[in-house]
Amino acid sequence: MKKLLLFSLTGFMFIITSCVSPGKIRTTNKNNMLQIEPGMSKSDVISIMGGVETKPDEFGKLQVNPYHYEMFEVNPDDTVEVLWYYTDQVYADGIVNQAELTPIVLDNNKVVAIGWKFYQDFFKRKKLSAEKRDAEPVGEQATTDNSEAK
Repeated sequence: MKKLLLFSLTGFMFIITSCVSPGKIRTTNKNNMLQIEPGMSKSDVISIMGGVETKPDEFGKLQVNPYHYEMFEVNPDDTVEVLWYYTDQVYADGIVNQAELTPIVLDNNKVVAIGWKFYQDFFKRKKLSAEKRDAEPVGEQATTDNSEAK
């Protein structure tokens, strides 16, 4: 009986410690994103950002990293990919929306833009339809597009 109780308690502790808070995901993504440089390959980005992960948050909701992925074929020799990472909290409603994500844009497998402004500028130059950020993040440590141009 003691072994069963110990095994159950160990399993419960593993589940609790394997849960990730949305705040920790945002912070980790922001910190990792600081290491991303123009010209890096997609595999470099995935390696730095932690690979494709799905983990339950403290509410049991699955959090995927990157949160969203898009691919556009401009022409047969020109492919644009966007990896969207959860970095900001705009609304405290527990729902992740586009304004709470930060894009990393890859053109032919190389990083060319990081952040909303650079994403929108790049898409304008490529004559592609770009998402618009419908709100600004809350809090002092929010990621905004006043960072260095990448």
